[in-house]
Amino acid sequence: MKLTNIIEKEYDNLQNNTLDKIDVTTATDIVSDIFFEWYQQFSKILDEKLLHGGIILYGMITLGDDIAKNCIKNISYTTEEITKFSLRLEEIEKRKLTYFKDIGIFLSSIIANNYNKKNAEKYLLFTQDITTKINYIGFKNSAHMVICGNVGHDLGINMNSGSITVTGNAATNTGSELLNGIIHIYGNCEGNVGENMKGGEIIVDSKSGSIVGSRMQGGKITIKGNTHDYVGEKSTGGQINLLGEWNKAFMQSCEGDAEIYHRGKREYLRKKFEIK
Repeated sequence: MKLTNIIEKEYDNLQNNTLDKIDVTTATDIVSDIFFEWYQQFSKILDEKLLHGGIILYGMITLGDDIAKNCIKNISYTTEEITKFSLRLEEIEKRKLTYFKDIGIFLSSIIANNYNKKNAEKYLLFTQDITTKINYIGFKNSAHMVICGNVGHDLGINMNSGSITVTGNAATNTGSELLNGIIHIYGNCEGNVGENMKGGEIIVDSKSGSIVGSRMQGGKITIKGNTHDYVGEKSTGGQINLLGEWNKAFMQSCEGDAEIYHRGKREYLRKKFEIK
Protein backbone atom coordinates (compact mmCIF):
# COMPACT_ATOMS: atom_id res chain seq x y z
CA MET A 1 0.00 0.00 0.00
CA LYS A 2 1.33 3.45 -0.94
CA LEU A 3 2.27 5.84 1.86
CA THR A 4 -0.37 8.37 0.74
CA ASN A 5 -3.05 5.65 1.02
CA ILE A 6 -1.87 4.76 4.51
CA ILE A 7 -2.17 8.41 5.55
CA GLU A 8 -5.68 8.71 4.10
CA LYS A 9 -6.75 5.48 5.83
CA GLU A 10 -5.37 6.78 9.14
CA TYR A 11 -7.27 10.04 8.72
CA ASP A 12 -10.52 8.16 8.02
CA ASN A 13 -9.95 6.13 11.19
CA LEU A 14 -9.51 9.34 13.19
CA GLN A 15 -12.68 10.82 11.74
CA ASN A 16 -14.62 7.74 12.85
CA ASN A 17 -13.21 7.69 16.39
CA THR A 18 -13.46 9.91 19.42
CA LEU A 19 -10.91 10.84 22.05
CA ASP A 20 -12.70 8.49 24.45
CA LYS A 21 -11.68 5.54 22.30
CA ILE A 22 -7.97 6.37 22.43
CA ASP A 23 -6.51 4.45 25.34
CA VAL A 24 -3.91 6.37 27.32
CA THR A 25 -5.18 5.16 30.70
CA THR A 26 -2.07 3.08 31.35
CA ALA A 27 0.28 5.84 30.21
CA THR A 28 2.26 7.74 32.84
CA ASP A 29 2.98 11.48 32.92
CA ILE A 30 6.70 10.95 32.33
CA VAL A 31 6.74 13.04 29.14
CA SER A 32 5.13 15.94 31.02
CA ASP A 33 7.81 15.67 33.70
CA ILE A 34 10.53 15.73 31.02
CA PHE A 35 8.83 18.71 29.35
CA PHE A 36 8.90 20.94 32.44
CA GLU A 37 12.56 20.12 32.99
CA TRP A 38 13.25 20.96 29.33
CA TYR A 39 11.22 24.16 29.40
CA GLN A 40 12.98 25.46 32.52
CA GLN A 41 16.39 25.11 30.86
CA PHE A 42 15.23 26.29 27.42
CA SER A 43 13.45 29.43 28.65
CA LYS A 44 16.32 30.40 30.95
CA ILE A 45 18.89 30.29 28.15
CA LEU A 46 16.57 32.06 25.69
CA ASP A 47 15.84 34.84 28.18
CA GLU A 48 19.58 35.37 28.67
CA LYS A 49 20.28 35.39 24.93
CA LEU A 50 17.43 37.79 24.19
CA LEU A 51 18.77 40.08 26.90
CA HIS A 52 22.13 40.18 25.12
CA GLY A 53 21.09 40.72 21.53
CA GLY A 54 18.86 37.80 20.62
CA ILE A 55 19.28 34.47 18.83
CA ILE A 56 18.79 33.45 15.22
CA LEU A 57 15.86 31.15 14.41
CA TYR A 58 17.81 28.02 13.52
CA GLY A 59 20.03 28.55 16.54
CA MET A 60 16.95 28.55 18.77
CA ILE A 61 15.67 25.30 17.23
CA THR A 62 18.98 23.47 17.57
CA LEU A 63 19.38 24.80 21.12
CA GLY A 64 15.98 23.42 22.12
CA ASP A 65 16.73 20.14 20.37
CA ASP A 66 20.07 19.73 22.16
CA ILE A 67 18.50 20.45 25.56
CA ALA A 68 15.73 17.92 24.88
CA LYS A 69 18.22 15.23 23.86
CA ASN A 70 20.04 15.75 27.14
CA CYS A 71 16.80 15.64 29.17
CA ILE A 72 15.59 12.39 27.62
CA LYS A 73 18.93 10.59 27.65
CA ASN A 74 18.53 7.11 29.18
CA ILE A 75 14.80 7.68 29.77
CA SER A 76 12.22 5.33 28.25
CA TYR A 77 8.67 6.31 27.35
CA THR A 78 5.94 5.02 25.03
CA THR A 79 4.05 6.45 22.06
CA GLU A 80 0.93 6.51 24.26
CA GLU A 81 2.76 8.69 26.79
CA ILE A 82 3.64 11.12 23.99
CA THR A 83 -0.03 11.21 22.95
CA LYS A 84 -1.09 11.69 26.58
CA PHE A 85 1.25 14.69 26.85
CA SER A 86 -0.39 16.26 23.79
CA LEU A 87 -3.76 15.84 25.49
CA ARG A 88 -2.40 17.94 28.39
CA LEU A 89 -1.47 20.88 26.13
CA GLU A 90 -4.73 22.69 26.91
CA GLU A 91 -3.91 22.57 30.61
CA ILE A 92 -0.29 23.69 30.00
CA GLU A 93 -1.42 26.52 27.70
CA LYS A 94 -3.31 28.07 30.63
CA ARG A 95 0.02 28.62 32.41
CA LYS A 96 0.82 31.27 29.75
CA LEU A 97 4.42 30.14 29.29
CA THR A 98 6.40 32.67 27.24
CA TYR A 99 7.72 30.12 24.76
CA PHE A 100 4.73 27.78 24.72
CA LYS A 101 4.32 28.31 20.97
CA ASP A 102 7.82 26.89 20.39
CA ILE A 103 7.36 23.54 22.14
CA GLY A 104 7.17 21.83 18.78
CA ILE A 105 10.96 21.61 19.17
CA PHE A 106 10.44 19.46 22.27
CA LEU A 107 7.75 17.33 20.60
CA SER A 108 10.02 16.73 17.60
CA SER A 109 12.89 15.63 19.83
CA ILE A 110 10.94 13.18 21.99
CA ILE A 111 9.34 11.61 18.90
CA ALA A 112 12.70 11.32 17.12
CA ASN A 113 14.29 9.73 20.19
CA ASN A 114 11.48 7.20 20.57
CA TYR A 115 11.39 6.44 16.83
CA ASN A 116 15.15 5.85 16.66
CA LYS A 117 14.88 3.34 19.51
CA LYS A 118 11.54 1.64 18.82
CA ASN A 119 10.62 2.50 15.20
CA ALA A 120 6.95 2.87 16.14
CA GLU A 121 4.32 2.74 13.40
CA LYS A 122 2.91 6.19 14.06
CA TYR A 123 2.76 9.06 16.55
CA LEU A 124 -0.55 10.70 17.35
CA LEU A 125 -0.72 14.30 18.63
CA PHE A 126 -3.77 16.40 19.55
CA THR A 127 -3.74 20.18 19.20
CA GLN A 128 -7.42 20.85 18.50
CA ASP A 129 -8.18 21.99 22.07
CA ILE A 130 -5.58 24.78 22.20
CA THR A 131 -5.72 28.24 20.62
CA THR A 132 -1.93 28.56 20.24
CA LYS A 133 -0.49 27.25 17.00
CA ILE A 134 2.58 25.19 17.91
CA ASN A 135 5.67 25.92 15.78
CA TYR A 136 8.48 23.63 14.55
CA ILE A 137 6.65 20.31 14.87
CA GLY A 138 8.47 17.71 12.79
CA PHE A 139 11.94 19.29 12.85
CA LYS A 140 14.24 16.74 11.16
CA ASN A 141 11.37 14.25 11.28
CA SER A 142 11.71 10.65 10.07
CA ALA A 143 8.64 9.17 11.78
CA HIS A 144 4.99 8.90 10.72
CA MET A 145 3.06 11.55 12.59
CA VAL A 146 -0.65 12.43 12.65
CA ILE A 147 -1.67 15.76 14.19
CA CYS A 148 -5.34 16.32 14.99
CA GLY A 149 -5.85 20.07 14.94
CA ASN A 150 -3.94 23.12 13.74
CA VAL A 151 -0.19 23.76 13.72
CA GLY A 152 2.06 26.80 13.64
CA HIS A 153 4.87 27.80 11.30
CA ASP A 154 7.81 25.74 10.08
CA LEU A 155 6.02 22.40 10.15
CA GLY A 156 8.44 19.70 8.97
CA ILE A 157 11.44 22.00 8.71
CA ASN A 158 14.49 19.98 7.60
CA MET A 159 12.33 16.85 7.50
CA ASN A 160 14.33 13.78 6.45
CA SER A 161 11.67 11.15 5.68
CA GLY A 162 8.44 9.68 7.04
CA SER A 163 5.16 11.57 6.94
CA ILE A 164 3.23 14.30 8.73
CA THR A 165 -0.55 14.53 8.38
CA VAL A 166 -2.39 17.57 9.78
CA THR A 167 -6.18 17.42 9.98
CA GLY A 168 -6.48 21.21 10.44
CA ASN A 169 -4.61 24.25 9.14
CA ALA A 170 -0.93 25.18 9.06
CA ALA A 171 0.71 28.58 9.41
CA THR A 172 3.58 29.77 7.19
CA ASN A 173 6.76 28.01 6.05
CA THR A 174 5.38 24.48 5.81
CA GLY A 175 8.05 22.09 4.56
CA SER A 176 10.96 24.54 4.52
CA GLU A 177 14.19 22.73 3.58
CA LEU A 178 12.22 19.47 3.14
CA LEU A 179 14.59 16.65 2.14
CA ASN A 180 12.19 13.73 1.79
CA GLY A 181 8.90 12.33 3.06
CA ILE A 182 5.30 13.54 2.72
CA ILE A 183 3.53 16.45 4.41
CA HIS A 184 -0.25 16.43 3.96
CA ILE A 185 -2.38 19.35 5.18
CA TYR A 186 -6.11 18.72 5.08
CA GLY A 187 -6.89 22.39 5.73
CA ASN A 188 -5.22 25.66 4.62
CA CYS A 189 -1.62 26.87 4.62
CA GLU A 190 -1.00 30.54 5.29
CA GLY A 191 1.77 30.79 2.69
CA ASN A 192 5.43 30.26 1.83
CA VAL A 193 5.00 26.54 1.21
CA GLY A 194 8.06 24.40 0.42
CA GLU A 195 10.71 27.11 0.51
CA ASN A 196 14.09 25.71 -0.53
CA MET A 197 12.77 22.12 -0.47
CA LYS A 198 15.06 19.57 -2.04
CA GLY A 199 12.81 16.50 -2.23
CA GLY A 200 9.70 14.87 -0.84
CA GLU A 201 6.11 15.96 -1.34
CA ILE A 202 3.74 18.55 0.13
CA ILE A 203 -0.02 18.28 -0.40
CA VAL A 204 -2.44 21.03 0.67
CA ASP A 205 -6.08 20.04 0.28
CA SER A 206 -7.46 23.57 0.61
CA LYS A 207 -5.99 26.99 -0.18
CA SER A 208 -2.55 28.49 0.29
CA GLY A 209 -1.35 32.03 0.75
CA SER A 210 1.32 33.75 -1.33
CA ILE A 211 4.69 32.16 -2.18
CA VAL A 212 4.76 28.50 -3.17
CA GLY A 213 7.97 26.65 -4.01
CA SER A 214 10.29 29.61 -3.56
CA ARG A 215 13.89 28.51 -4.27
CA MET A 216 12.77 24.88 -4.42
CA GLN A 217 15.35 22.51 -5.88
CA GLY A 218 13.34 19.28 -6.10
CA GLY A 219 10.29 17.45 -4.86
CA LYS A 220 6.62 18.04 -5.56
CA ILE A 221 3.99 20.48 -4.25
CA THR A 222 0.25 20.15 -4.88
CA ILE A 223 -2.17 22.92 -3.89
CA LYS A 224 -5.75 21.73 -4.42
CA GLY A 225 -7.41 25.02 -3.47
CA ASN A 226 -6.67 28.59 -4.53
CA THR A 227 -3.30 30.26 -4.19
CA HIS A 228 -2.14 33.80 -4.84
CA ASP A 229 1.17 34.78 -6.38
CA TYR A 230 4.93 34.17 -6.54
CA VAL A 231 4.82 30.50 -7.50
CA GLY A 232 8.21 28.87 -8.15
CA GLU A 233 10.16 32.10 -7.69
CA LYS A 234 13.93 31.47 -7.97
CA SER A 235 13.35 27.69 -8.20
CA THR A 236 15.95 25.45 -9.83
CA GLY A 237 13.89 22.24 -9.98
CA GLY A 238 10.88 20.35 -8.69
CA GLN A 239 7.24 20.29 -9.70
CA ILE A 240 4.30 22.45 -8.59
CA ASN A 241 0.69 21.47 -9.31
CA LEU A 242 -2.03 24.09 -8.85
CA LEU A 243 -5.63 22.89 -9.03
CA GLY A 244 -7.46 26.02 -7.87
CA GLU A 245 -7.45 29.68 -8.91
CA TRP A 246 -4.08 31.39 -9.29
CA ASN A 247 -2.91 34.94 -9.95
CA LYS A 248 -1.02 34.10 -13.12
CA ALA A 249 -0.14 37.75 -13.80
CA PHE A 250 2.72 37.51 -11.31
CA MET A 251 4.49 34.99 -13.57
CA GLN A 252 5.80 37.91 -15.58
CA SER A 253 7.87 39.11 -12.62
CA CYS A 254 9.07 35.64 -11.49
CA GLU A 255 12.02 33.66 -12.71
CA GLY A 256 12.52 29.99 -11.96
CA ASP A 257 12.91 26.53 -13.42
CA ALA A 258 10.37 24.38 -11.55
CA GLU A 259 7.78 22.55 -13.64
CA ILE A 260 4.50 24.36 -12.97
CA TYR A 261 1.12 22.90 -13.93
CA HIS A 262 -2.18 24.72 -13.57
CA ARG A 263 -5.05 22.24 -13.75
CA GLY A 264 -2.86 19.93 -15.81
CA LYS A 265 -1.56 22.55 -18.25
CA ARG A 266 2.15 23.39 -18.21
CA GLU A 267 2.92 27.02 -17.37
CA TYR A 268 6.25 28.79 -17.73
CA LEU A 269 7.90 31.46 -15.63
CA ARG A 270 9.47 34.51 -17.24
CA LYS A 271 12.90 32.91 -17.45
CA LYS A 272 15.09 30.26 -15.92
CA PHE A 273 16.69 31.25 -12.62
CA GLU A 274 20.43 30.75 -12.48
CA ILE A 275 22.38 30.73 -9.21
CA LYS A 276 25.11 33.37 -9.37
